[in-house]
Amino acid sequence: MDPCTNVAIWFASLAAARALESENERLKRLIAEQLLVIDGLKEFSRKKSRRFAGINSVTEASNGAISFCRSPL
Repeated sequence: MDPCTNVAIWFASLAAARALESENERLKRLIAEQLLVIDGLKEFSRKKSRRFAGINSVTEASNGAISFCRSPL
């Protein structure tokens, strides 16, 4: 095989590898963004379910017991 052909093939495979790395990074960023959205929705859901249960916050007493502060009706 001609040396120029080998170099052309090598550069083509290098370009393809760089394109794959670029796509991989893009997908990693997309997954990270989606995980942040999921975490935000979980937090929102947890706060909403606490609100519907009539619980505003959870406080810890001095003896370590957990008491729930209920919201007014």
